[in-house]
Amino acid sequence: MTTYPTSPFRSSRARFDALTSKLTGPEAAELDHGALERLVESDGRELLRALVDDHLALRTEREKAAVAPLRGADGVLLTEVRHTSRKLGTLFGDVGVQRVSLVKHEPLVRSRPAHFEPGRRAMSVSRAPWMP
Repeated sequence: MTTYPTSPFRSSRARFDALTSKLTGPEAAELDHGALERLVESDGRELLRALVDDHLALRTEREKAAVAPLRGADGVLLTEVRHTSRKLGTLFGDVGVQRVSLVKHEPLVRSRPAHFEPGRRAMSVSRAPWMP
């Protein structure tokens, strides 16, 4: 059985606990309705961003656990694992996305190797026009 981090949403839980702590504190009791809504909106949005970020980190851990050599459509055996990362804009703010790629092992070749990113299709993360 594959194991994943014991608390994959640790960051999100910490943000939730911080927000509820603020809301139960004496300062929140003094806030007017508008200030209370602004506090919940700003900290709540950051909580939602953290949830998306933590979920993507969990997906990355699952990809790493499932990666295995495979043969590409061109018949080339892809055996070397490479890790890349990029920012992804969401409704709640930017998050980090890490990708696991399988590439052809070519230690002496300097050209760009053939590669396959198993998580790209699942996330529907397209390449930007300027990306290779």
